[in-house]
Amino acid sequence: MDSFIYKVEKALSKDSCFKLIDFMNNEHIKEKIELGPVNPRTDLTGEFDYQLLTLNAHKSSFSDILVKSIKLYSKQYPFLASRPFTISPACNLQKYKPGQAYSGEHCENDGNSGPILLRNLAWMFYLNDIKINGGTCFPNQKLTLIPRAGDLYIWPAYWTHSHYGIAANYEEKYILTGWCRYLTKSESRKLANKISKYKK
Repeated sequence: MDSFIYKVEKALSKDSCFKLIDFMNNEHIKEKIELGPVNPRTDLTGEFDYQLLTLNAHKSSFSDILVKSIKLYSKQYPFLASRPFTISPACNLQKYKPGQAYSGEHCENDGNSGPILLRNLAWMFYLNDIKINGGTCFPNQKLTLIPRAGDLYIWPAYWTHSHYGIAANYEEKYILTGWCRYLTKSESRKLANKISKYKK
């Protein structure tokens, strides 16, 4: 049975992965590093699962690869492509220390208000190999992803694809992750107008 989890092996080169990791560890961007996630547990305990740096997916070195891969994913499921959607600009470069993981089962569109409600897909690049654990578990699919530098995964953002992270025992773990979202009605109208003007 189709799990709707799409894998692109070595979508990013190891060199590209290392550059992103080096960028996150650069002394000059330390003030831009945030802690995540923000939820009732972290509010209560003050204990966070990862460090994150927000990037613009539309203006990054991996943009072309991501766009191409999402188009290939969409072609497999014509109904998905029947309603306009786009890659959300904001994405997260995340660092986990040994023993850290976003271990709470969750999905990327959990019914909260705001932009989350428009999310239809999630995507993630692993940026380094992990020898022991460190993967991502999808319990409904009975599947655990193995972290390999450069591999890209794309999956639906809904409850059917709830997942959680597994801590790496001895190594730091780096991922790059973000979302796709449906266009609003006004955005769809603007897009349709642009297309019609272009055709003229």
